[in-house]
Amino acid sequence: MAAASGRILKNKKGVFISPKEKERRENLKNRLKRKFSEAERHAESESTSNDGETSFELQGRRVVELNVLAKALDSGCKACGNPLQLSNCLQETISGLGSFLYIICANSECGEANVCVTNKTHRADGVQHGRPIFDANTKLAAGEFK
Repeated sequence: MAAASGRILKNKKGVFISPKEKERRENLKNRLKRKFSEAERHAESESTSNDGETSFELQGRRVVELNVLAKALDSGCKACGNPLQLSNCLQETISGLGSFLYIICANSECGEANVCVTNKTHRADGVQHGRPIFDANTKLAAGEFK
């Protein structure tokens, strides 16, 4: 009845996580930890020459719906439920006017990588997989942006 790794995981709602989902989360966590450690080393090497500038900089323009971002941060970590902090943002993937923020859980025992969106999203009709589409991009393309 126990998982192969010896630890059965549940999400914050108490639902068991499949071994495939557990493996996916572990792989993502390990990739982001490597990127984070590489970014830290890069920042440390630049800190002597750039007076402490960080290597992760938010540049460009995005439409950010504050209520959507606030709800995503307040809903907390997928694994442990602790609230997320924007200061723990490790990476950003820009998609048109919106972006996906990859935020590491502040809980030292968890370290889960969570994806937060900065905008409302939707899916194309009948499509249940893949990256969601930002509403702002659709409205802009249709000329309905207010």
